[in-house]
Amino acid sequence: MKRILATLLLVFSLLGAKAQLTYQHSYPSSYALSVVNLLLSGKKYCQYDYTSHQVVLYNLNHSVWKTIALPILPGLSEPYFNGFVSEDFFKIDHKVDMLVGYTDTGVTAGVSGHWVIIDETSGIIDRFDSTVGFEIHNIGLDSFVAFIEYRHTWITSVYSIPGTLPCNLCGGGLGLGMPTNNGSGNSSFMSEAIPNPSSEQTKIEYKIPRGATGTIRVYNAIGKEVKSYKVDSNFNYITLDNSELPSGTYYYNLNTGDGLTSTKKMVVIR
Repeated sequence: MKRILATLLLVFSLLGAKAQLTYQHSYPSSYALSVVNLLLSGKKYCQYDYTSHQVVLYNLNHSVWKTIALPILPGLSEPYFNGFVSEDFFKIDHKVDMLVGYTDTGVTAGVSGHWVIIDETSGIIDRFDSTVGFEIHNIGLDSFVAFIEYRHTWITSVYSIPGTLPCNLCGGGLGLGMPTNNGSGNSSFMSEAIPNPSSEQTKIEYKIPRGATGTIRVYNAIGKEVKSYKVDSNFNYITLDNSELPSGTYYYNLNTGDGLTSTKKMVVIR
């Protein structure tokens, strides 16, 4: 009996050890801390320093990756960082960009009268004045628009956005990889690979009919199958391990009971 109790205590102690949180790093609590998912560079810790007006992006090992100063603009209040950080979204130049809000001096706090899109060099990509709102919407696979409402004219203008965001289930926060209208419950869908190009891993969202199964097949440039993945309707995305594939162009599609999806292209780099 004592031996059984001792064994149970050992098991419970091991289970408790596995459940413990492991300390990594501390950040000042007076600063906003979040996780962002970038199209090219993956997930980063993001912190906004209210005193120095800097956004600091950290690697997942907590080392500093980039420090971006928010510009102080004449006649406007201090910048308001809303947490939106991206790559190749507002401008396709492989740089980090972000959305920053300002108000006119003396305007009630919290009403952003100006929205400015800046890049990692603090350069201004675009600026929208006399506004009360800036919203981003997905209107299809990798297709986005911005709704900007103007204060004095009280109209909402629609602007197209050139780039893309990481897919929803890949941890993008805003979650805009799947199209708004992705067909009926009996249709299949497969997204673009993100990131693309990739060197190790890339993720693909898919949708297949409830209860169905399918196969995602990857082919090299001459049409030879190099990888195959069985999928079902219990999940909505898959991670492809490209670490063993040589550099080059590859093609992939999803084969289910209702046929093949369109073939898409991805690039592997080393």
